[in-house]
Amino acid sequence: MGLNRVVTGGLEVFNGETMESWAVDASLRGYYFNTNIGWHVPGWPWVAFMLESGLPVITLFEILAPLCVAWPRFRWVFLPVMLSFHALSWCS
Repeated sequence: MGLNRVVTGGLEVFNGETMESWAVDASLRGYYFNTNIGWHVPGWPWVAFMLESGLPVITLFEILAPLCVAWPRFRWVFLPVMLSFHALSWCS
């Protein structure tokens, strides 16, 4: 996903309110387990900042995921970052 995000969207994906828009969109779609937290993101600037700051980090980790096979020590960093990301994504 990370490489596709960079190739398709370019660096513009990391500028502006991309994550804020995605969070609101996810809340409006009404997925199976949806807490509708995304509706509140525009009113919570600190959450919007965290989302926008985390997107480049998560994208980098997604691109570097194959290193988990070649470099076992990278797994100790990769797994907590990606597990927490997916847990937070599931709750939003």
